[in-house]
Amino acid sequence: MFVSEAIQPVPGVAVSHPFIERLIGTLRREYLDWVWFRSQWDLEQKLEAFKNYYNEHRVHQGLAGKTPDKVANATARQQPTSAG
Repeated sequence: MFVSEAIQPVPGVAVSHPFIERLIGTLRREYLDWVWFRSQWDLEQKLEAFKNYYNEHRVHQGLAGKTPDKVANATARQQPTSAG
């Protein structure tokens, strides 16, 4: 019988999960340090609004000044569709 143990990240080491660490850092620096919220529902609504801003309106240097939505839509259009 195989028993697996959860792999715990090393505290203070961002390389253990770089994409998640980057996302959390961005959320904290660009949003949570500046926004007040009153409840879990209020926070969820504000995070949804930030997600829309981040993906639809905020340009990204790593995407050559494009938004993630523009890049995703361009990639989706280039993908060939299979005819059934």
